[in-house]
Amino acid sequence: MNNKIFENIIIDLNDDVKEVFRGFSNSECSSNNQTITNSFIKAYLSNRIPTNRNDFSDDTLYKDINICSPNYQFESKTGKYRSLTPHEKALLKQFYIYLLNKKIGNFHILNEELLAYNNLYKMLLDNYEFVTRDVFQDLPICKKWLLIENGSVYPFDFSIYSEAKETAVKKYVWNSVNPNISTICSRQKYYHDFLSLIPDDEYPFNVGPKAIMDYKEKYRKNHTDSSLAVAVNSIKGFVEYLENSKILSINPFVKKMLTSTNTKAKPNTKAFKKEEIEQILKAIESEIIKEENNKLKYKLKLYYAIIYYVCHTSMRIETILRLKLSDFHKESAGVYYYLAASKTKDNELYNVSSNIAKIHESIVNESKTIRDNGEERLFIYERLRSNALSTINTTDIRNVLNKVCLSKGIDNKGISGLRNYFMQTMTEHVMDSGGDKAFLESATRHSLRVNYDNYYQNDMTDICLKMYGVYIGDVDLKGIVVSKKIEIPKERLVQNGCGYCNNPDCKDKSKLDCLMCRYFVTCPENIEYFENEIKTIDEQILEQDIPHEKEFLITKKSLYVKYLTECYKAKEAN
Repeated sequence: MNNKIFENIIIDLNDDVKEVFRGFSNSECSSNNQTITNSFIKAYLSNRIPTNRNDFSDDTLYKDINICSPNYQFESKTGKYRSLTPHEKALLKQFYIYLLNKKIGNFHILNEELLAYNNLYKMLLDNYEFVTRDVFQDLPICKKWLLIENGSVYPFDFSIYSEAKETAVKKYVWNSVNPNISTICSRQKYYHDFLSLIPDDEYPFNVGPKAIMDYKEKYRKNHTDSSLAVAVNSIKGFVEYLENSKILSINPFVKKMLTSTNTKAKPNTKAFKKEEIEQILKAIESEIIKEENNKLKYKLKLYYAIIYYVCHTSMRIETILRLKLSDFHKESAGVYYYLAASKTKDNELYNVSSNIAKIHESIVNESKTIRDNGEERLFIYERLRSNALSTINTTDIRNVLNKVCLSKGIDNKGISGLRNYFMQTMTEHVMDSGGDKAFLESATRHSLRVNYDNYYQNDMTDICLKMYGVYIGDVDLKGIVVSKKIEIPKERLVQNGCGYCNNPDCKDKSKLDCLMCRYFVTCPENIEYFENEIKTIDEQILEQDIPHEKEFLITKKSLYVKYLTECYKAKEAN
C-alpha cells in the first residue's frame, strides 16, 4: 500500500473521519488494488466532506451517489479530470456496507440487502429514494419511491402525474391493504393510463362514461381480449379507493361499465414436461459438483431446492422464498408440513413429502455456521465479497432458469411453468386414480372448476363420473342449459341458486321438480351452486340408513351432476 498517497488524500479531514476511511481502506470491503480504493476516496471527498463519523446516513447516500454519475468528474493522480471506472463506482456500495457493519453513522432504512438491489445506482441517480410504508406517517415528499415491504423493493414513479393525481396515487399505494404491494406495483401502467383520460381541472376528479369507454377501447384496440380483462380488473379497486376517499366521483351507471368487458383473462397454463424438469435439476446438480467456491456451491444448492419446491408443493414462489425455519413442522413419522404466509392467509398449511423434508433438513444443517445470530429465513446465503446475508429472490430463479434452458435447448416457460407442472401432475394423478375432489382441491388450493379448466384434458362426463362417483349416461334432462348469462329476474332463482324458472306463472315449490321441468334454465354462471348442492346431497347420503331413501338421493345427485356436466360443456364451448 502506498500510505503516503492515501494519507495525502485524507489529510484535511477531522481525525475521527480519517479513521473511518483508514478502516475502510484496510477492510475486506475495499479493493485489493489500493490505487482503485484511493481513486474512489478522492472522488468521494471531492463531492462531499463528512464533518464527523456520524455524518453518514440514509440521506447521505442520495448525495454520495452523485460520484457515480457519468457527468461527475474528479481530479485524478495525473492531474486530469475523469469519471470513476466501474470498479471504482462499485466501492460506494462496499463503503456503505462497511459503515453498516461497523455501526458508523445513523441508519434507519439502509441495510446490506437494499444495497444489493438491482440497478441501485441507476435508480438513485434517477432520484429514487428508499421508503418504508407507515400509514401513521405523512406521505413521503419525494416523487420516486423504492418502497420496502417484506424484504422486497418495489419502484414507484409519481413524477409522471400532475400534483393532484400524484397525491391520489400516493395515497392509494400508501394506504392500500388489498391487493398487496407487489400487485399494485405491477399495475402502475394501468393507473397512469386511466388517470391520463381524466381532466385535471376538477377536484374531486369526475369520471364520466367517455373516460371508461376510451380506456377500454385503448386495450381492446391494441391488445387481446385477455389483456382488456386484465386492464379493466386492474383499476376496479383503484377507482373504489379513490371514490371512498372523496378523491374521485363516479356515478353508479358509469362505475358498472367497469364490470362489463365481455372478456375473461386467460391464465398462463403452459407447463414444463417431466423430462424437462429432470433436465433442469440435473443441470443444476452438475453445476454444484463442478463449483469450487463454497459460497457459490451453496447458493446453487438453494436454487435446486427452490425449483424442487415449486415443482412438488402447492406453494407459490413468493411463499417459498419467505419460508422461515419455524414454519416447518413434523407431526409424526412421515408427516411433514409448513405453516406459512400464503396469498390469502398468514398461516396456510402445506403438506409436503419426505423428500421436501430431507431438503429442508439439509439446508438447515449446511447453513448452521451463518445462523449464529438466530437468522430464521430458510433460503439465505452469504454474499461473495463479504459475510453479509442475502435471500434468494425471484430474479435469481428466473436467471438460473434462463441459463439452464438456453444451454439445454428447453423452451423456457418461466417460474409459472414450474408451478403449472405441479398443478397438471397433481390434477392428472387424482383424476386418473379415481378422483378425490376434496383431496384435489386441498392439494392444489384450486377448486375442481379451476383444475378442470386449466390443468386437465378429458371428457367432462368421464370427469364427473370419477369425481362424483355417479354414472350419468342415461339421465335425461328436461330443463335447458345455455352458454351465456341468463337475463331473468333474480327473484325467479330456484334450487338454491342452481338456475331459473322461465315460467312466470309457476306455483310449484317442490324440491326436485324444478330440475325435471321444461321451464328450468341454467348456465355456467350457476356451476358453484350445483357443486354446493351435490356436496349437501353427499352428506345426506352418508347419514341416510333407509335403502330406498338413499337410492332416491343417489338418483337426485345424478340429476344434479348431469346438469353440472352440461354447464361445464357449455362453458367450454363458449
